[in-house]
Formats: sequence, structure tokens, C-alpha cells
Amino acid sequence: YMGGFALARVTSDSMDVVLGEATGDNGEVAFTNAFSKRLSF
Repeated sequence: YMGGFALARVTSDSMDVVLGEATGDNGEVAFTNAFSKRLSF
């Protein structure tokens, strides 16, 4: 979708992800969803 992006952070035991989109005419950002998950290997 236009202007959408995802940011992810992965550590040794978890993963965090946020979804967002660019809004407005001046580069504003709106975060739409976020989640975190424990990782086990």
C-alpha cells in the first residue's frame, strides 16, 4: 500500500514489529499496528 512501512527489532529472545504509514504533506508518520513475540530456538 502506498506510503506504508514496517520497522522490526530482533533480539536474542524477542521480536518487535510496528507498522506505519506516511501521512500529510510534511512527512508526518502514523503508527497503525504493533506487536511483540518471544522467540525460542
